[in-house]
Amino acid sequence: MSVAITAVSILTLCEVEIYGDRKCAPGYFGLDCDQQCRCNDTSETCMSITGGCLSGCLSGYYGQGCQMACPATKWGVDCLKDCSPLCIHSKMCDRTNGLCNDGCVAGYFGPTCNHECPEGKWGENCINNCSEHCANAAPCNIRNGTCEAGCSPGYLGDTCNTECNNLTFGLNCLENCSINCGGDRKCDIVSGFCLQGCKSKYGGRVCDQLIQESGTEPPLVIIIPAALGAIVAVSVIGVVVIYKRRKKSNDPSVEIQDKVQDCKQSFESTNLATHLAGETVDEQVVNKSPEHEVMIENMYSLAESIDGSIAIHQLAYFMNTHDRRYFDEQFKNIPAPENVSTTIGLSQKNRHKNRYKNICTYDHSRVHLNINEEKNEGDYINASYIQGYKHEEKFIASQGPNSIIINDFVRMLWEQKVEKVVMVTNLIEEGKVKCDQYWPEDGKMMFGDIKVKLAVTHVFADYTIRRLLLSKKGTDVQQVTQFHFTSWPDKGVPITPWALVDFEQRVAFNPTSRPVVVHCSAGVGRTGTFIALRNVMREAEETGRVNFLQTVARLRQDRMNMVQTAEQYEFLHKAAQVAIACIGTTITAYDVDEKVQHLLDKSVSGKTNLENEFHSVCALSADLQTAGKEEEKELKVYENNQDVDLMRKNRCPEIMPNQLYRAKLSRSRPEDSDYINAVVFPSFTKLDHQLLTQLPLPTTVEDFWRLIAEYNVTLVVVFDVGLVLHDKTLGHYLPASVNEMLNIRDYTVELKSSNTHTLWEEKNVVVRTMGPLQLKSFNTQDGHTVLHLQSKLTTLDTKTLLQFIKQTRKHSNKKGRVLYMCRDGATYSGLVCVLNLLLDRMDNDLRLTVPLVVGAVKSIRPQVIPTLEQYHCLYQVLQRYSDTTTTYSNFEKKSEKLIQHLDNNVDDNVLYANTE
Repeated sequence: MSVAITAVSILTLCEVEIYGDRKCAPGYFGLDCDQQCRCNDTSETCMSITGGCLSGCLSGYYGQGCQMACPATKWGVDCLKDCSPLCIHSKMCDRTNGLCNDGCVAGYFGPTCNHECPEGKWGENCINNCSEHCANAAPCNIRNGTCEAGCSPGYLGDTCNTECNNLTFGLNCLENCSINCGGDRKCDIVSGFCLQGCKSKYGGRVCDQLIQESGTEPPLVIIIPAALGAIVAVSVIGVVVIYKRRKKSNDPSVEIQDKVQDCKQSFESTNLATHLAGETVDEQVVNKSPEHEVMIENMYSLAESIDGSIAIHQLAYFMNTHDRRYFDEQFKNIPAPENVSTTIGLSQKNRHKNRYKNICTYDHSRVHLNINEEKNEGDYINASYIQGYKHEEKFIASQGPNSIIINDFVRMLWEQKVEKVVMVTNLIEEGKVKCDQYWPEDGKMMFGDIKVKLAVTHVFADYTIRRLLLSKKGTDVQQVTQFHFTSWPDKGVPITPWALVDFEQRVAFNPTSRPVVVHCSAGVGRTGTFIALRNVMREAEETGRVNFLQTVARLRQDRMNMVQTAEQYEFLHKAAQVAIACIGTTITAYDVDEKVQHLLDKSVSGKTNLENEFHSVCALSADLQTAGKEEEKELKVYENNQDVDLMRKNRCPEIMPNQLYRAKLSRSRPEDSDYINAVVFPSFTKLDHQLLTQLPLPTTVEDFWRLIAEYNVTLVVVFDVGLVLHDKTLGHYLPASVNEMLNIRDYTVELKSSNTHTLWEEKNVVVRTMGPLQLKSFNTQDGHTVLHLQSKLTTLDTKTLLQFIKQTRKHSNKKGRVLYMCRDGATYSGLVCVLNLLLDRMDNDLRLTVPLVVGAVKSIRPQVIPTLEQYHCLYQVLQRYSDTTTTYSNFEKKSEKLIQHLDNNVDDNVLYANTE
């Protein structure tokens, strides 16, 4: 800029020397003062003769007198900016502001053409809609409308708007209408059904059935060749399949493609054999003939033939050696069933019952409701029977009910005598209704002629369990336990799988002989992932192997799009990793001694089972540290941790809060930072009820009290305070004696009382705000009371540690949050935090899985439970806790109360309905 000013100054001197002190009217220059100034500062008067400007040229112009316009492809001050390449005419834009005045190239919109067309739109100005016939309702190319996933059956062309001609149908119009179709052989472009009836002597939807004359038997000369033809067709294709498998490449992707093609061919041959046998499909009732059952069974067996089996002891290595691209590619190659019918779900009278127009049931697996014409109750609901692993458990995958079908949904629970419902969606997500509430908040509600009563609700950090009582007038009550997982986001997957595995274990612990209803919103994505996890785990427990590809392929034989995204498919693998690591690790209140003894035994590896379990949890936690999305990896550490000011706020640089879980402070002043080295994590019953942090540094004392105030902390559990005498990194955050005050900018901290015990010291502290700061949790006059519970423990002695933890638990049930604190914010504070969670579970569930609890906390603060000694300590404390007389007495009372409740069917406050 200094160079520019010097140049203009020289020009000014020259003008004065040559032209004298001549002046034009403001905004003009030149010999005749007829040229307009183009200065960047419009209030500036340019040089009278040359037009030079002290502030530089107006945007869109350059040169000595600012009179030269930018080239068509440039804009801005001194023409330094390029027009968007997405402007429609050769990158031409407005020279002053860069706007694409003539519009954008196809697929983009906006003043500078920097926005892609929204999903479902394409072309210039995004005015075209993607074809509704794109396969799987996938979005099309934003520029030309091409359906990149191909077309739905019955349609052709890049944009999938060309119907098959009247003599072809199906995928890519490769199928020919039956030669037995009547008239001019026209058939339905999707299903192949003959539109003008059949030729003489033929019947069925596709005219493939020979009609026998009344009173006569079909001639053997027709039956035998037909049957033999079907057998030969299947046999020939089988030979081809075997030949192809022998000739196949070692490339896994080629192998998968071969499997997909084999599956398609084999299914078609099976379907042919079925048609030759004379099967028909009724619109209202699926034919359950033996031939039809054989067809369906063959379809399932084909899915089971897909390779991809992994030994469970190799799963960790498999996950560490396969990245997101692998899962994306494998997901694309999951075969879908061919020629399955959706006639009933897409019929005119039923399609409005589908929450999403592209998700409906297959005819062969749909749930049939009882028909009551007087009440206008049909038999259709968007719900499908799903087979469990080896048929040992049955599921019904259903869409979440909306106002149209909510009565039908409750009717399905009643008619199917359902005992368990698994709900993996929230009622409202991102402002959109995902599912209508089919239970009352309190009391009872009527759905048609079925009364639903809410008996018990228990809310936990990641899920809620409800017991519902369904009844009709004059009938017995049916009990339904609803397991509602509340921590699964609509778009994407949970950040870590620990909570879902805990939830899956909770569901599995409550066996039933009735179908388990699983639903989200559409009933395919989250629903499919949960059912797939259940099936994979049954396979792992029985065979020691897992086959994710086969599992999902089999689910899709019964319901479309089960496990809807590649992200869900990858998450399924991660959840199985966690669940497999937890096999056999659950302990109950009655077998702690036995389990601990087993953990101390040596395994075939020469290490104790305890060592193996601990190293497994640590390795798995490390593998799952990422946030779950490639683009979020950098969030693992607070994004500004290189900032010098923030680094002053961390005692241990290797222990930093994950951005996804860190506690964020408000900014009452512009100079305030929102950063503190603290993380928020769940308690047993609340999602964000506890915090872990380091002891305050001299530079973070104020931040510490901001954290206490803004997160409404009422209990602080502290370790390592005795180090303050010789550790200069520890800040003084409490008054030295009772009734003394400590002033910290916006807060005054007063020590009201102090009581000393052999193992701890209790201090009651009152915090008040000063100045303009106002907090809802504070009463300015009375202040905010905090119990400061300071440990004196220096060793991991089980007896004294349990005494101290019992003391913390006396005060941790208050409304406010609990904060655990030690020198590094992990080592000792994390140990007591985990033990409190374990004892809460032992008290309430009578059972727990230590790796699940430890893994869940380590996913938030990886440095928690850092040593085998601490991990052993967890079991030792549980063992001592369960050995106490009062504890056993409580367990016995709870157990007796539970048994009595289940036997007598009375309403009470037992923790779980239909469990234990």
